[in-house]
Amino acid sequence: MTPLVLSQWRRWSVASSSSSSSSGPVPGAAGGVAALGAVDGRARDVLLAVARGMSNQEAAASLGLTLATTKTYVHELLHRTGCTSRTQLVVLAYEAGLVVPGAPARGAGRT
Repeated sequence: MTPLVLSQWRRWSVASSSSSSSSGPVPGAAGGVAALGAVDGRARDVLLAVARGMSNQEAAASLGLTLATTKTYVHELLHRTGCTSRTQLVVLAYEAGLVVPGAPARGAGRT
């Protein structure tokens, strides 16, 4: 299902970038991917958790953060990349190579 979502999002990204001249970076375009390159530390950890499908509460628990701090990181990631949804953040993380399809998550297999 991920390839289908990626292809649909890419079509939306191309269509919206050609039909509008927004001042912020278009998700999936060089600006959004470049913004992810500057993400490090805890923001990167939160991004990876979101990209792996975790909710804010799950990400907070797995990273030892408060829910409010996790929400702040997600909000800042959305703002810095020009994304308008968590789904766009996930696509951007895949496009930037931060997450590899089919690769096990860190800590996978623990019970």
